[in-house]
Amino acid sequence: MVHGEFQMLGSLKISLAGEDVTSTIRGGKARLLLAYLVLPYDMPRSRKQLAFDFWPDSSEKQALSNLRKLLHDIREAFPPIDRYFSITSASIQWNPEVPVYSDVAEFERMAQGQTLDELRRADQLYRGELLPGFYEEWVGMKRELLDQTMMNVLERLIARWESRREYASALLAANKLLIRNPLREETYRTIMRLHALNRDRAGVMQTYLQLRDVLDSELGIAPSAETERLLERLTRSDDDLPANPLDNTPLIGRLGEWGRMLEAWKQASAGRSALLLLKGEAGIGKTRLALDFSEWANRQGIQTAYAGCCASVSSMSYTPVTTWLRSVPMPSLCMEAKSELSRLLPELMERFPDLPKPSPLRESWQVNRWYEAIERMLSVRDPLLLVLDDIQWSDEGTLQLISYLLRSDAGSRLLVIATMRTEEYPNDALRDFFHRLRTARKLNEIEPAPFSEEETKRLAAATAGGIPANRHALL
Repeated sequence: MVHGEFQMLGSLKISLAGEDVTSTIRGGKARLLLAYLVLPYDMPRSRKQLAFDFWPDSSEKQALSNLRKLLHDIREAFPPIDRYFSITSASIQWNPEVPVYSDVAEFERMAQGQTLDELRRADQLYRGELLPGFYEEWVGMKRELLDQTMMNVLERLIARWESRREYASALLAANKLLIRNPLREETYRTIMRLHALNRDRAGVMQTYLQLRDVLDSELGIAPSAETERLLERLTRSDDDLPANPLDNTPLIGRLGEWGRMLEAWKQASAGRSALLLLKGEAGIGKTRLALDFSEWANRQGIQTAYAGCCASVSSMSYTPVTTWLRSVPMPSLCMEAKSELSRLLPELMERFPDLPKPSPLRESWQVNRWYEAIERMLSVRDPLLLVLDDIQWSDEGTLQLISYLLRSDAGSRLLVIATMRTEEYPNDALRDFFHRLRTARKLNEIEPAPFSEEETKRLAAATAGGIPANRHALL
């Protein structure tokens, strides 16, 4: 069968009718001409444009003469060439009736895809730069365009692998990205984060030191303040990070929900604080998702705090807030703020004997001052992730405090993840709370779908033999 195959990424290889003719067509210029015509194989190239691109320093007459001679030499070396190309006095193009495969065209098509398989295929196809060893201007322009496309593919692959919590694969893609641009500090930060997610603190430090040495030797500068803050966060002692009993169980059947949670966190980290509501019937996996996301944040040194609501103590005001406060480190605060905090943390009066007793809350400004002290303690490490399990049993005071923390003018980077049983009919206070957040566009709602039979089997296999007695309710 008459057809053509062109490999142009990483090396140039030309096959016509199943025969490798790369060496048959002598001279780099001749082989480059065929590649030039196949790159836009469905478009004719004018002889004038072609002659200019190949001999830009020659006169038009001389360039056209050079082109005629080059075509003559190709015909002599490979007489069947006219089967593959339509050559007229004005233009030249690949014969539209002859099938042709180009790794460049396939790469560009896969790079535009949305699925993980398409992006992986694009990564496989990009064996190296376009037409290595050729330095014509048009080659350089196309080469740079393809290189940028490949960097975009790698960035999307990193995001996809991370969203699937396959950190080793994400690291592989990130290191490929680093090889392409070893001075890009953002890539080093991504690799540091991925090492932290993979619980490899040595990898975090090694990547930082590599960045420091590269920037010093190549540019004579130090890592940015953003990178330094990230290093401090990622190398924080494990003693500061609460253990998650679900740590070693893979996430199954929740990729869509996980992606939406990551997007919500991205928005909150950019200063658009919000509440993410995971709602559904009991046992659907809401708590599992919330705890897994909290663990994802913990591994990156992000401040998190967990609290649960219980039906039996729903009348006790601010119980979840007290739990949050007791799970975060005490920052350096003024005596007035500590006094306000002692309303929920009476142990502060013993810890600081000179602490003045807080005055009764009679005016709204006093409540705001109290809330401000709570906010300062919770947000000492920014951004912040708060988890509130079973919000349907929350007290009204806790809901008011959350509304205060999420207010539009707060400027905080906060995400509150709440879980709610849909079979528990919310009270008026909770309905009003959700209504206010929806109106302010600060409420994201996710209702996880039930596991399929296949997902249930995979989950059972993943957790067999390793589930503590109290974990079944979380799955």
